[in-house]
Amino acid sequence: MTAADAHRTLPNQKPGSAMADLQTVKDALRTQQIELPSWAFGNSGTRFKVFGQPGVPRTPWEKAEDAAQVHRFTGVAPRASATRTRGCARRPSPTCSNAST
Repeated sequence: MTAADAHRTLPNQKPGSAMADLQTVKDALRTQQIELPSWAFGNSGTRFKVFGQPGVPRTPWEKAEDAAQVHRFTGVAPRASATRTRGCARRPSPTCSNAST
């Protein structure tokens, strides 16, 4: 098996076997972890309109609390990635990481 084919093989699967048994699939799913993007915990929309919703997190800490709640419910999302807002690159501000001090 080549490194390119490794993603097609489940842990404990016999080399060359076409299908894994059900227990092997369940074991592999139990080890699955999903990293949630922080932008997923905000208002949704397009560049033309933002669709505001009640209860949307207002701060990075509230987003982290929401991500932790998702992990408590699902057990498969122990990490959240932090993303900066799109405007930070063009318009530095005290809340952006590229702000001059």
